[in-house]
Amino acid sequence: LPISIVKYKNKEESKVIEENFVLWIHQIKTPISALKLLVEDMQNSEEKILMKIELLKIREYVSMILNIQRLDRIFEDMHLENINLKELTEEALKKYFILFNYNENKLQIHDLDYTFLSDKKWFTLILDQFLSNAVKYTKKGMITIFVEDGVLKIKDTGVGISKENIKRVFDETYTGALGRMDFESTGFGMFFAKKISKDLGHRISIISEKGKGTEIQIKLKREKLDLI
Repeated sequence: LPISIVKYKNKEESKVIEENFVLWIHQIKTPISALKLLVEDMQNSEEKILMKIELLKIREYVSMILNIQRLDRIFEDMHLENINLKELTEEALKKYFILFNYNENKLQIHDLDYTFLSDKKWFTLILDQFLSNAVKYTKKGMITIFVEDGVLKIKDTGVGISKENIKRVFDETYTGALGRMDFESTGFGMFFAKKISKDLGHRISIISEKGKGTEIQIKLKREKLDLI
């Protein structure tokens, strides 16, 4: 649920609900792992591929909701270190390899041998969100990932976003036309990525045109953080 609509009567109630919710999240991981093993034992078929894609989505949703619980304490959890972008991107792409192939997309990666200062765990969540969107909404197209002037750019040739909606994609409850057609989409992932990037000191911008793809830009040089 979006953070702003979760209301508690008092801090004690908030703590109890949060503890129970986190417990449920950890419990749900067990059947997910069991399903993953069962799917791996299936014979290779399109059905197996589709089931693996659905499991990927479930793991993403569970991971997101768990990290939402930590979002208000991001500064307590933050650990800044030098990160190699090429290694991080290659690791992130492995998660979406099956969906990438299923959608028959092509990939171009260049100029990613770049080191920057950030929090590896939280920045990975930002990267995952934008890579996932690029792969999900591009079919038989091209996804290009590169760094230019200290800015990470993720370009796709997918469905794109209309001019009237582009200013709203980072709103907390926005789903847009795609979200209304795809009932699995909450629109919260973009808001989540924007919130984390702001807390980490990275600036995000988006260029898109309906039917012509989307370009996400992440400024890797961090702006000044106010940790107070």
